This record gives sequence, C-alpha cells and structure tokens, in this order.
Amino acid sequence: MHGEYHLWIMMAAWRLETADEVFVGSEDQRLDQALTRLEGRPLTEVLIRPPAWETRFDFAGLRLETFPMYRRDPDEAEYDHWMLWLGAGDVLVAGSHLTIEPSGG
Repeated sequence: MHGEYHLWIMMAAWRLETADEVFVGSEDQRLDQALTRLEGRPLTEVLIRPPAWETRFDFAGLRLETFPMYRRDPDEAEYDHWMLWLGAGDVLVAGSHLTIEPSGG
C-alpha cells in the first residue's frame, strides 16, 4: 500500500507501539505480521526531537518511534536516519540536520 506519504527508515532503530504495548522492534523476527497493523492508518502526527532527531510518527493511535544509530562525526560520512516523502513532492530528511529536499521526480 502506498499513500500520499512514503516513509523510509535506515540507519535508525525503531519500534511500533501503542500507549500500553510494544508490538515489534526493528530487530524482531515477526516484522511482517506486526507491520500489517499500520495498513490503512493515516499519518496523524510527526514529533521530531532534536538534537538526535529521535522521531515519533503517529498513525491514528499506533506510534512508530525511531532512534538514530549513529551520532554525527565530522570526520566520517553522514548518515540519514529516515526520509519522509511529502505529498507536495518534497522529502523531509533526518540526518545530521533536518532538511527538506526536492524528491527528484
């Protein structure tokens, strides 16, 4: 399923939860079954917490929490933690900085 927004998580750990329960984490074996809980749910809120850009994506009561795996090191390559394609054709990117970039098509 692909809607108005598209989220790609990389270089970040994550977990899917409600206020009362954690369903699955990024290293769990039962990913496919747990991720089906997101199907058909609208993205209702995004909360981004600096300085590491930990992020909560709220899908009508289900929360997807992300946690960057790498800190910014000026002597190393920079890593993007996640990318959110927006309906307007732009991409919101969380890495060493939070930026909005054109999607490139």
